Amino acid sequence: PAARGASQSVQHSLSLSTAGTMALGQSESDTTFRARVIRLYDRMRTALSAGDLRGFGLASDSLGALVGSTRK
Repeated sequence: PAARGASQSVQHSLSLSTAGTMALGQSESDTTFRARVIRLYDRMRTALSAGDLRGFGLASDSLGALVGSTRK
């Protein structure tokens, strides 16, 4: 329940931050990136709520790699 609420909050925040740019020509890669971020965040929240610290760490590392690859 709480994990789902946090996930929805992130999705909402991402929607708000990209709402204006979508009309200005947001590319498919932006949409794909956003979907991947949300999916990894959901994995992190699910793992954390299940007490699966290994799964949480793996998802966190994957998210870090994804975000890091876009900052270069």
